[in-house]
Amino acid sequence: MIFLRVAIGGARFFSENRYPPWIKSGAGFFGITLQGDAAWGVGKMKIAYFGSDLSHECMRLLASDHQVIALFTFRTDNVWVFNTKVIREAERVNAPIYFGAPTADHIERLAAENCELLVSAGYRFRIPIVGAANAPKIKGINVHPSLLPVGRGPWPQPWIILRHPEAAGVTIHKLNAQWDAGDILVQEKVAVTDADDLETLSFKLRRVAPRLLTKTIAGLSALWQSARPQGEGSYWRRPTYEERRIDWSKPVDDIRRLARAFSKFETGAILDGKRWVVTRLNGWVETHDYAPGTVVDATQREMLVAARDGFICLQEFRQVMRQAKYG
Repeated sequence: MIFLRVAIGGARFFSENRYPPWIKSGAGFFGITLQGDAAWGVGKMKIAYFGSDLSHECMRLLASDHQVIALFTFRTDNVWVFNTKVIREAERVNAPIYFGAPTADHIERLAAENCELLVSAGYRFRIPIVGAANAPKIKGINVHPSLLPVGRGPWPQPWIILRHPEAAGVTIHKLNAQWDAGDILVQEKVAVTDADDLETLSFKLRRVAPRLLTKTIAGLSALWQSARPQGEGSYWRRPTYEERRIDWSKPVDDIRRLARAFSKFETGAILDGKRWVVTRLNGWVETHDYAPGTVVDATQREMLVAARDGFICLQEFRQVMRQAKYG
């Protein structure tokens, strides 16, 4: 892995010479609110932070209450996912910034700088803490938006709304060699209602995460010793196009749930042989004689489509020339 060092302002940037393709992800919408050293119950720690602006409050407040000695982030498109705020915070505390996947050598260098804790929230790459010889000297934790061991993976929120509301919650666990599989330190359940969509669920999770992180840091030694192995669980991959596409033969409630699950990250639709992406819709149950998928009515801004047991009003949508790739 080749890194180019560039000085910008007070921060040191390390730009990877290759980047993976950007993939839409809503995973890890966490903002962490800390309450100062008295609330932590510990002195200042040397911490390396792994994440993006999806959890920039975590980075900002860790930097305020502790010593953040490195930021690991990834290339973003600055349309759906951003990293400008965490970069700005790293500049403020003169922490080096790394783009791209971390290596065992990075962990070794952090150990040499007496780093005590790695904190990950909504980070795209696996952190190779197990592969580093000095890993036992550093503790690593991840903030995950489901009640593990159910819902491992990069983006559990849509699946929670679609199929598994019982898995809604936040887990903080140890980092290990597998995705989201480390021993559980703390977790808290979140209630999901039929009115929740991707954004409201994400905000609910953001509000729980601060309490859990505060609790984790304050009692880190004891929690580390009493951590609970996850055992068998489930891994939820990114959804495919077909899993995000509206099936007009389904009931209205199922279609509305699908739209709530993906919200601004789009569901797909096929109407009159054309492909569309939809970001907002609503509907109602009503007996009718139309075939599912029939465009019943339209204005300049909306379209009314027949479903199995009622009608769906497409409110925000656009035609696409080729199939979107979500998986």
